[in-house]
Amino acid sequence: IPLFISFWHTPLKAQSSEFETIKIKTEIVCDHCMTCETCGEHIFDAIKRSTKGVRKIDILPETNTIEVKYKVGKTSQSEIEKAISSAGYKANDLAPEPSAYEKLDGCCRGLGH
Repeated sequence: IPLFISFWHTPLKAQSSEFETIKIKTEIVCDHCMTCETCGEHIFDAIKRSTKGVRKIDILPETNTIEVKYKVGKTSQSEIEKAISSAGYKANDLAPEPSAYEKLDGCCRGLGH
């Protein structure tokens, strides 16, 4: 009795990293954004609430950038930029949403403490 052995060969696809980290240019004008609950926390909440797959958010006021690590396929750079804009902050070339910008504390708009 002949014996047939079959091997299924599934080629492995070379996948890019399942996570991507992007830097988004913004404008942070106050010197205490990371300790002020209406500034830094507001940006974190807006990104997490509006996008899925975000793993890590670092706000870097000294370089006016926001670094976001996210899962590819769950969200995109443009969705993250829209979330930042909807929080009242500039995100690369996307202007802050005017109604959200007006709700920011005066210090976040450069009007002092």
